[in-house]
Amino acid sequence: AARHTDVVVCVSDVLRNELTTALQGCRVPLVCIENGIDVERYSPGPRPARLGQELGIPEHGIVIGSIGRLESVKRYDRLLQAFRLLKSSLVNAPPLYLVIAGDGSERGRLETLAAELALSEWVRWCGWVTDPLDHYRLCDVFALTSDTEGIPLSLLEAMACGIAPVVTDVGVNRVVLGAELEGQAITRDNLHGIAAALAALVGSRDLRVSVGQRARQRVVERYSLDRMVTAYESVYRGAT
Repeated sequence: AARHTDVVVCVSDVLRNELTTALQGCRVPLVCIENGIDVERYSPGPRPARLGQELGIPEHGIVIGSIGRLESVKRYDRLLQAFRLLKSSLVNAPPLYLVIAGDGSERGRLETLAAELALSEWVRWCGWVTDPLDHYRLCDVFALTSDTEGIPLSLLEAMACGIAPVVTDVGVNRVVLGAELEGQAITRDNLHGIAAALAALVGSRDLRVSVGQRARQRVVERYSLDRMVTAYESVYRGAT
């Protein structure tokens, strides 16, 4: 297909490097244009009280949230296990909840795992949501524990909403976070490291606010929708 294409656009330098090898002998130009999101729409806002009430989460409860497909590659089983470690490590902490929005073939297995880990009381399964903005704003911390990622839009959207992230160090997650926040990217099999990163944010509102503000600034500066559209326009006009 690339031989019949004028330009192949990659969403990251990592992918461009992989395709450079895969498309050896094919002279099609490879251009990197990182994903972008609407940073005006996805922006900090008040915690949605109605959604919290619907999910049975008290106002003083702390929410770790994630949005994505409930498929094996997303490793929500890893997030559940890290959440259990987190809860067992906290003493005299406010009520702590894990809210997961999304659906997929793994949902039944994940709900069973949550029950086996004695977490059912603290985990909320929201199913598929067409407009996730309120779900981001409900979160105090956003977690993404996948085995692999490109540039995950859910991470960009959560960061744009000023939510402090904890992610696995896969794909270009570390690049998305930038140098100031790269410590929020944890080796994917380091359950205790993931739990510790979550605990640091759960334990300090000031840290959550600081990390969230830097996350928002990072997305506005590098991953805005306007920036992405301008780059694609340049490609379509032939400035490759």
